[in-house]
Amino acid sequence: MNSSVEKYSVYQTFKLSCIFSVIWFLSNYFQNASLSLTNVSSLFTLIFGVMARTEKFNYIKFAGVLVSLFGVIFVSKADHGVSDDIGNSPILGDILSLCGSILYGFYTVLLKKKIPDEDKVDPMLFFGFVGLINTICLLPLFPLFHILGIESFSFAEFDKDIWKILFINAFIGSFISDCLWLYAVILTSAVLVTVGLSLTIPFALIGDIFFKGTEANIHHFIGATLVIIGFLFVNLEKQILKLFKKS
Repeated sequence: MNSSVEKYSVYQTFKLSCIFSVIWFLSNYFQNASLSLTNVSSLFTLIFGVMARTEKFNYIKFAGVLVSLFGVIFVSKADHGVSDDIGNSPILGDILSLCGSILYGFYTVLLKKKIPDEDKVDPMLFFGFVGLINTICLLPLFPLFHILGIESFSFAEFDKDIWKILFINAFIGSFISDCLWLYAVILTSAVLVTVGLSLTIPFALIGDIFFKGTEANIHHFIGATLVIIGFLFVNLEKQILKLFKKS
C-alpha cells in the first residue's frame, strides 16, 4: 500500500468507468458472438503494453505469450475438429474473435496505465459504476435487438431458477472475478494476467475428465501443457533472463 498515492475521486472513477464500460462490453460481445475459442488476447496485450510503456519487451516474455497462444490453438482445434462450429461464416467468426481480443488487450493496458497503484481507485466503486452504466445504456438495446432479429428476448423464457443462475453468475462470475482480475493487473502486469487466464484451459480439462468423463485426446494434453509452459515463461521471465546472462 502506498499512502502517498492520490486516490481518484468519485467523479474521476466514474469517468474511467465510462471509458472502460464501452470497450469492455464490445470486447465481450465480439468474443461471445464469434463462437471461436482461438484467443490472441495475450499477444495484443503485449503489443499495446509495450506501446504504452507499461510492459518491457523481451524475448522470454514474447516466447511465453506465443507458447501459450499455440496451446490455446491446440485445445481449440481439438474441441472443434478441422472445421470450427461457427455457422456458415467462419471468416466472420474469426474477425469477431480478433476484434474482441484486440479490445481486451487495449482495455487491460488502459487500466494498467490509468491505475498504476492499488490505492489509486476503489475497485468496488469502479465496477459498480461499470455495472450501472452498462445497465442504463444497454437496457434499451434488448427490445431493439429483438425487433431487428439480432437477439431474441422474452421475460416469459425466464423462470426463478434462471434468474438465480443469472444473479449468481453476475456476482461471482463477473463482479468478484473482475475485482480480483483488476487487483492482479495492478499488482503484476497486464501480460502476466492475460496469459494466466489461459490456465482455465488445463483446469477445465481436468474437471471435464474427472466430473464429466470426457475423453481427452493427445491434442488436449499438448495444448494444456503449452499453456502452463507459456505461463511459467512469462511469470519467471526475470529469473530466466538471469540464467541466460550467467551462461
